Amino acid sequence: MIRTSLLLLVLLCPCGHAQVAGDDPARVLERLPLLKNEIERDRALRLGFEAALAQDLDVAQRYLPLVIDRPWIEEMDFRGACAL
Repeated sequence: MIRTSLLLLVLLCPCGHAQVAGDDPARVLERLPLLKNEIERDRALRLGFEAALAQDLDVAQRYLPLVIDRPWIEEMDFRGACAL
């Protein structure tokens, strides 16, 4: 979880709001369009969705259509995926 938060911090929160990235996956996912690079957007989408799956299933459900066809969806937390 710490690794995920730090990576989200690097990708989306250059101003140092580490807690926002770790505690508020919805805010992280809402900022995806601000990223110019497709690789960064995909990485942020994956990490944000992973965090949402672990913390807030409503947010995960909202962003499910964006991630359902991604190749990494199979690697998500099985328990969270079942709950979703």
